[in-house]
Amino acid sequence: MTSNPKRGLLPIVVLRDTVLFPAMGQQLDMVRELSVRAIKHAVDSGSHEVFVTMQKKPDLDNPDPQDIHTHGIIATVKHVIKNPSTGTMRIRVECSCRAVASSVSYGSGMLTGQVTEREEQPCENVSEQRALSRLLKAAVEQFAQAGEFKQVRTAMELFNEGHDIGTLTDRLAHIMPISGDNKQTLLCQVNHKRRCEQLIAILRNELSLLQLQKDIERQVQANMDKNQQEYYLRERMRVISDQLGETESPAVEADNYREKIRALGLPEDKEEQLLKCCSKLAKLPVGSHEAANERTYLDICLSLPWNTQSKERLDVDAAAKKLDRDHFGMEKVKE
Repeated sequence: MTSNPKRGLLPIVVLRDTVLFPAMGQQLDMVRELSVRAIKHAVDSGSHEVFVTMQKKPDLDNPDPQDIHTHGIIATVKHVIKNPSTGTMRIRVECSCRAVASSVSYGSGMLTGQVTEREEQPCENVSEQRALSRLLKAAVEQFAQAGEFKQVRTAMELFNEGHDIGTLTDRLAHIMPISGDNKQTLLCQVNHKRRCEQLIAILRNELSLLQLQKDIERQVQANMDKNQQEYYLRERMRVISDQLGETESPAVEADNYREKIRALGLPEDKEEQLLKCCSKLAKLPVGSHEAANERTYLDICLSLPWNTQSKERLDVDAAAKKLDRDHFGMEKVKE
């Protein structure tokens, strides 16, 4: 149990898409007036303590109390370097513990809130800690092999430093390239076992997304290679036809048909069928009987009134007059 669970009113430092974890040091650049005033207040008061949390939407320049997460960490400001020309500052903070802020309000150009420490819930079962550590290590290794994680050595060294499963999870979450929302979820969890399980699930999900992304990229590249190959072969066929003195090669003729087909705006299945005929025509000799059949079929299809409608005239009397005028007799047929 913490000896001082209630910290009272603290100034709030709001970060964009960045989450800090306990027992770590961090350098931060304070640019917004909201955070600069919070740091000044903490230093001037002598406590040097601030509540650090992440805003819900990173694109907000001036977040209101409802725009920030109420779960964050209590940090102590250790060093401050001011830039007089810009009014900004670079600070270093030491993060101490998880906390939750209530009654957040805006005043004097900054956010403040009543801050209460949160009690950690360690995993007491040693065997369970070892099992979780192995699963977490395997997830980190698989993630590192599939992605662009550049701090693999640092991550692996953490497993040899003797941290409890809660601290190990925090330190890994701090350096892993996962989203701010995922890190915020881990920060909110005080139960060490559940926190570790959450990080394992997050890494496995990210791994699945990375593998799916690579599969899509390979398929896109394969399609590009196929299209480039077809273009190259068609160009070669055109050059060969020119060298043979042919006025119009099968490839050029097929391309002309393709343009006409695509211009019609046909249903997808119909267009695909006609384009297959074009591909077949492009491979046939100019004077072959089969090429003539494909050409005739395409000409007939292109001559049909696709997507063309005429106004209907449902006038029985007019139809009867036209039949009587154009066709003598045939009374039974007309009836």
